Amino acid sequence: AASGSGEKVTKLVTVAVDVGRIRALPDASSPIKYKVVKGNRLPLLSTDGDWFQVFLGKGKTGWGHKSLFLPAE
Repeated sequence: AASGSGEKVTKLVTVAVDVGRIRALPDASSPIKYKVVKGNRLPLLSTDGDWFQVFLGKGKTGWGHKSLFLPAE
């Protein structure tokens, strides 16, 4: 929802799989940094091909393949 103060509204993506692996880089061979669970809603920071960079809170970010998520809202 827009706040009315002119700030950019962040798109959210929802995890669609039971457990998703969030990686250090947008590459399937990149180390797994975090795991997310179905229903988590995460801010989408950027995209790189079929990879989504998401914000996990407390300054943590990582990359998940688009197949882990429902379409961005």
